[in-house]
Amino acid sequence: MSISRRDFVRALGLSGVALHSSSKAVDSIELMNPRMSSSNQPFNRLYDAGFINLSSNTSPRGPSDAVLEVLRGRISPSLGRYPENTGLLVEAIAEKEKSHRDQVLLSTGSGEVLVGAVHAFVTATRPLVIGIPSYETPVATAELLDLPVKSVPVDERLQLDLNAMAEAAVGAGLVYLCNPNNPTGVAHSASSIKKFVEQVQNTSPETAILIDEAYIEFANDPTVSTALPLALNSPNIMITRTFSKIYAMAGLRLGYALGQTETLERMKRTARFGSVTVLSAAAGLAALQDSVRRGWEIEENRKVREFTLNAFRQIGRDATHSQTNFVWANVGQTSKSFRDACFELDVLVGRDFRPIGNHYSRISLGTMDEMRQAVQVFETVLTENA
Repeated sequence: MSISRRDFVRALGLSGVALHSSSKAVDSIELMNPRMSSSNQPFNRLYDAGFINLSSNTSPRGPSDAVLEVLRGRISPSLGRYPENTGLLVEAIAEKEKSHRDQVLLSTGSGEVLVGAVHAFVTATRPLVIGIPSYETPVATAELLDLPVKSVPVDERLQLDLNAMAEAAVGAGLVYLCNPNNPTGVAHSASSIKKFVEQVQNTSPETAILIDEAYIEFANDPTVSTALPLALNSPNIMITRTFSKIYAMAGLRLGYALGQTETLERMKRTARFGSVTVLSAAAGLAALQDSVRRGWEIEENRKVREFTLNAFRQIGRDATHSQTNFVWANVGQTSKSFRDACFELDVLVGRDFRPIGNHYSRISLGTMDEMRQAVQVFETVLTENA
């Protein structure tokens, strides 16, 4: 049975995939199978051609050559054994972050840490406190466990309302603070985060605080920096990092948390964090050592971000001052209607965020060439719906 590529994407809910742009019907089995490109390299039609994928905040440039070379070298019969290199990765992270080994919690993506923190600190009488809109894994976990949630709307600048969140944190089990925030893209200064943490510690010392720094490397505001010193020197404070963004390793599922040993041990007692593979660990070690590539990725992202923000300004649409690898733009219509219109023109943009019905859309940053094409689509969609 043959179906159109659009029907195929919609039927499977594959909002982050890419298909050939051919308008003819294609066979679904053929789409799912790897094939050979003209350069005799294998590719998957779902991911390697067609749509411009601006929906997942992943790097369009992929891992560094050093990471890819290490991965190729690890493809051997030794994969039949359990990983022997995860301890080395923990040591490398500890060295990079100037922490002790037992202050590092390795995980298959930082999302697993967010789930573990909800399990460890949120109870029926001690709610989760979170901004809205913000990254939704903590909320989804709490709702799945039928645990209470206090959602605090962002302020008029679309920043997390730290004062209101601190007030809501009294008696709470866990505060989740994404800095820079996903999906709004804006960030708080290190001094603001420090003041917030001190306020919560003074008014509700048993409340844990998780500061998600998935995008911190992309921030070019000099006042924005990591809250790591707070996490290493204070109980019930932790930060999370991921290899999915700056290191472009989302498909390898690797992340970690940093905090005091007792804080991390509390999470370990209540949740599992996956088993990091030998390939992920090897790739992580290579990525940490490749500072040149990390700096290049930051600069490429900055250039593409400025181009995209300027394009929205020229169209006459506001966007927040993003400190991330995506932008949060006022599209003057629901995010769903904007997303559907872009989809018809082969551009995928982000999902809905609570509160549903707001007029902002999260748009991940592709390559410069991709964004040049995408902004033409955005201008068409926004002009037609003006």
